Amino acid sequence: MDTGAQHGVVGKPHLERLEKELAEHGLKVHRVPMSLHGASGIGGSTEFLECVEVPIGLGGVSGTVTLHVTANDTPLLLLSLIHI
Repeated sequence: MDTGAQHGVVGKPHLERLEKELAEHGLKVHRVPMSLHGASGIGGSTEFLECVEVPIGLGGVSGTVTLHVTANDTPLLLLSLIHI
């Protein structure tokens, strides 16, 4: 959880590992059109490669989370406000 994030973000290597894990459970990510192409913050700036919706389950409630994908090895960072 990234309380300062304005976007859910994940690095491409982490997304690829997540996709393999989801596939083992019959799930997959869905690529969606990008509305943003980059972001900046205290740590600098980055460009997004793509935007994906990822299935998620928290507290017994299923839904999806939208993540912007970066080229670097950024771990999955969720927003502090998630809509399920």
